[in-house]
Amino acid sequence: AEAQEAIVFGQSIADAMREATNADFAFIAAGQLRPNAQRTKLETGLMYPNEELAVLKLKGKQIRDAFERSFSFYPQTNVGFLYFSGCQV
Repeated sequence: AEAQEAIVFGQSIADAMREATNADFAFIAAGQLRPNAQRTKLETGLMYPNEELAVLKLKGKQIRDAFERSFSFYPQTNVGFLYFSGCQV
């Protein structure tokens, strides 16, 4: 249940990032989220809440490489695990 809550929370953060930037999709690494955040409040979830969001143009290979790296350590805990919004993997 805890792992599922973390996934939903991470994806909610990615959803909010995508909406705020009007990007096609968004992703955020698990290491950028507070591990003890109150998961009912998105604003408490970011490790560095005052940092600006960046919008980048990436090539398909760069995106695929990022996702492959993200999932390469599964099922181990990984601060590089990506939560994403707007795409299917």
